[in-house]
Amino acid sequence: MKKTVTLALVLCAAAHAFAVEIENACLRVTIEETGSIKVTDKRSGAEWKQRALSPEYKATAKPRVAAGKIEFPILLEGRARKGAPIQPAQYQAVAWLESDQPELLLSLEPSAEVQAKEWLGVKYPFVFMPPRGPESRILYPHGEGMLVPTDRKDPGFIALPEGELYGGVLSYLNCIGAVDLATGSGFLAIPQPFESAQVFWPKLEGEPMAFEHGMLASRYKMDRPLVLRWHFVDKGGYVAMAKAYRGWCEQNGWRRTLRDKAKANPEVNKLAGAPIFWAYGSVKELDEIFETLQAGGMKRCVMGLDQRLYYGMLEPDPAQLAERQALVKKVRASGFLVHHYDNFRDAFRLDPNEFPWFQLNMDAYPHDIMVREDGRLLCPGFKGHTGESVGGVITPGAFVKYARLRLPKELERYPWNARFMDCIGSCAFKLEGEDYHPDRLQTSMYYCRAQREALTKYSFELGQVTGTECGLDYLIPYTCWFDGAMSLVRYVDLPPGTFALQNANADGSMEGTVSADEKPLGGGKPYAISESLKYRIPFWSLVHHDDAVVTWRWENGMNHPMEHWRRKLLLNLLHGTPPMYRMDVFEFRPIAKSIAATNAVLTPWLQKVAFEEMLGHRFLTPDRTVQMTWFGSGNGVVINFGSKTYRAKGGVDIPAVGFAFFEGTPGPDGLPKRLLPSQILPAAIGLAEKPSGK
Repeated sequence: MKKTVTLALVLCAAAHAFAVEIENACLRVTIEETGSIKVTDKRSGAEWKQRALSPEYKATAKPRVAAGKIEFPILLEGRARKGAPIQPAQYQAVAWLESDQPELLLSLEPSAEVQAKEWLGVKYPFVFMPPRGPESRILYPHGEGMLVPTDRKDPGFIALPEGELYGGVLSYLNCIGAVDLATGSGFLAIPQPFESAQVFWPKLEGEPMAFEHGMLASRYKMDRPLVLRWHFVDKGGYVAMAKAYRGWCEQNGWRRTLRDKAKANPEVNKLAGAPIFWAYGSVKELDEIFETLQAGGMKRCVMGLDQRLYYGMLEPDPAQLAERQALVKKVRASGFLVHHYDNFRDAFRLDPNEFPWFQLNMDAYPHDIMVREDGRLLCPGFKGHTGESVGGVITPGAFVKYARLRLPKELERYPWNARFMDCIGSCAFKLEGEDYHPDRLQTSMYYCRAQREALTKYSFELGQVTGTECGLDYLIPYTCWFDGAMSLVRYVDLPPGTFALQNANADGSMEGTVSADEKPLGGGKPYAISESLKYRIPFWSLVHHDDAVVTWRWENGMNHPMEHWRRKLLLNLLHGTPPMYRMDVFEFRPIAKSIAATNAVLTPWLQKVAFEEMLGHRFLTPDRTVQMTWFGSGNGVVINFGSKTYRAKGGVDIPAVGFAFFEGTPGPDGLPKRLLPSQILPAAIGLAEKPSGK
């Protein structure tokens, strides 16, 4: 079937401006003489207009039609490295519509003059304005996903971070959007290249919050085009946007289901229903934790044994080695995944007096450490026992080299069947893309990304069920789980019972992303890692639920803090995700029964849905306290986070802090056709027993 895009030239007589139109079955796009874009959704009649941010930065010639596309030269706002900080950057713009799809693409190609200069980055000088009204939201894919009011006067408004869209504890998916919750219409922007994509929040007087696209220079060069893809939805809101992004990931090779991964490595099947558990202590204490988990009914677990024992910081004597080997074999033989911590980013010089954590990758220091422009080694910012900075950041080209040297030998020693790669799925690309060692000038943000992919691929192909931090989804093909995407983070606080953080600020915080909004029951400043329902949506899971398992960040386990345990469990049920625990034996003993009770509630459900696509999500009450999700297996759940009983369709009452499963796709009204009997959480969940006095 032949697909066409219609082109037309339109003279806007009233404004005396020359404009070009293109259209397909879904959209009509008008590009004004200035380069500003207006999109009319032919399915609904909705209009989306751009606003110019500066009279100086615009098209420098009238748009023209060529080969079915619209072309025009345009000045972007360039942020120069030296000289005048802001100056024009000449680009060539090409816009086109995807055939019979509601998608507009704009490619911005740097001129030869731009490529010859040094820059910090550029900004695209127009913004699509979000919808107006109380239901207007920015879709920001931080953590599982957030909806933030666009009205700066709204009580729920929060300032979102600027800069790199994709990296660190920022956005975990390569997109950002605006949506009208009242109508379900909106648009999703997907910028490329994702390694250097940036987002900014210009202050537009009297207008709702809108986002501006930018691109970061790699090694001070703007030598790649910035491509912006806008997908417009006429209904379905953020769920429809998630499915559009899912389709884009499919086209770009960013999807690989857990079932497909299990065909390559059957050990992946053990992830279904398995909590993530980081255990600390001596071999005897680790064994106690393991035995207690099994006695409590846990049949599956992704269990990390204290990395300080197994990382090789201190070489064990033969008896110690045999004891540690026996424990790994015992835990694996039970059917658990036994994961080993790895870090190919940070390296330190040998210092027996230093904190054990600062004795990683000593064989890489200093010859494979990144070098700054001024010749100094690039330090990750860690401070040792003397208060001085220690260590360095490993150059990306050495990631796989050290993995090939280390992993086969480790696997001969210990039969790990899982591996956690810290930082690989979280850290932004800029820092690791600028290595000025004379022998490593090939490094760039893009090279760094490729080396991370190669590292996870190598780990997976060695039979390791591989996980990493946060949730950057370019690693999906070889990554099976992510620690972090369930947590909304701005400042990483230290609630009671958590492990102390290195390099924390004086108030016990580390800078991250979105605002905290939930105060501890006993008072004090809000928890930075927030379990609030105010902003979160399961956007990540709507895209990738069947591709990888996600859980909470390492400092945000079920018992951190205890007062949020029950809500976290309900969120796990809603999202179809496992819990996460991180503790030593002394923290573990008082809550062992709570862990067993949590496992009894959650594991049977996860074994049904863990590897399934999440098909939908809905808020059933305006305050978001009652929500529902459903999955490709035909299973769904309604959760009541509130303090009052909810009367559901069919007269089923769901008690406060309770839930009800259902089977089958929701009916035409969007509600379950029939709910199974409602359930409440056992009283033991979220309670700590008092010490016995031993």
